[in-house]
Amino acid sequence: MDHQITRQILWNVPVVFQIFMYGMFFVLMGALFYEGWRWYRMISLGQPVNRFDQPRRRFLLSMRDAVGQGNVIRESWGWTHYAFYVGFLGLVIGTTIVFINDEIADFFGLFGLHYYFFYGDFYLVFKAAMDTFFMLLAVAIVVAATRRGVTRPRELNGPPPPKMMANLENRLGYWFPLLMLVIVPITGLMLEGARINAHPGGFVEWAYLGRNVAKIEGALGAGVMFHRWLWLTHVILVYMLLFCLPFTKLRHFLFAPVNLYFRNLGPRGRLAPITDFENAETFGVSQVEQYNWKQLLDMS
Repeated sequence: MDHQITRQILWNVPVVFQIFMYGMFFVLMGALFYEGWRWYRMISLGQPVNRFDQPRRRFLLSMRDAVGQGNVIRESWGWTHYAFYVGFLGLVIGTTIVFINDEIADFFGLFGLHYYFFYGDFYLVFKAAMDTFFMLLAVAIVVAATRRGVTRPRELNGPPPPKMMANLENRLGYWFPLLMLVIVPITGLMLEGARINAHPGGFVEWAYLGRNVAKIEGALGAGVMFHRWLWLTHVILVYMLLFCLPFTKLRHFLFAPVNLYFRNLGPRGRLAPITDFENAETFGVSQVEQYNWKQLLDMS
């Protein structure tokens, strides 16, 4: 492994900015735990139903339809969503790799992976892959925005019922998380260009988008301080996007794999029989507690 082929992580980033980044990470973990616990309490109000059988089959189907987007790509617009998903997931993984290879994280023993990634051929492929993920996400966002704002197919034309707007998630709608998904990759690409411009080194040919952004920023007079404050701006925006995951419609990114795992493996459309039909006091559902927990998970 050639340790010469790499770059210094968190170059030009003051310690106080780094402390802020890790502090916000723990705040994010707290928010995710709180929201997860809140949803667990709501879902556990439902009636019991057995969805823990056939774990191997459930896992494989969940991987096919969540990670592999097996259901989504069958739709006419599915490949757009698939590009969106791959681009977003790739950038999340790439950002995580940078995060766990930070020397501060290694110093405190948080991850201990500093000498296993981000060097040699992996680093070169990583640079090209991150630019490619950005392109996938950018194209998908343009198509999604055009579909929702310009072409507007019939299923997107009708306004939602007023009662559906009485919470933060629906007030933010699709546009706020979509906007965050636009701004974060753009500032990330700008940050790559700013780093290349302010601290030029080898191997920039692998950053085939970033190196061209660096030329533009250099021509506009951007330098070391631009890179430093852009880094802080990008980190703040990244955390805003991550906070969107549990509190907006992006929540399906977290819930979908779980929901697909607990799907009904029986024949579609089969209704559960009403036991003791003649003495039953209710038919159907009139209170939330009369749903089973999987139905409440579906609603999430």
